[in-house]
Amino acid sequence: MTQDKAEGFTKRYKGHNLGWYEAHETAESAIKREKNIKKWERSWKLTLIEKGNPDWNDLYCSICEDTGFPPPITNFEGRLNGLRE
Repeated sequence: MTQDKAEGFTKRYKGHNLGWYEAHETAESAIKREKNIKKWERSWKLTLIEKGNPDWNDLYCSICEDTGFPPPITNFEGRLNGLRE
């Protein structure tokens, strides 16, 4: 069972999986990159995701292993719900 407690993109599009991420040295560089990517065409964003994660696996657990955060409680389907055409 997923929980949609926060308003916004995740709740609206039921996106509960992490399909892509980038690590940055500073918050400023991450924000700059995010603002840049937001201007991209959808097809460019999909290409970026599929280049590093062609099967659209949930990458959250891989981050947990690297950082020590607890793994997610919910089972995921391995796809970003509502984001694929």
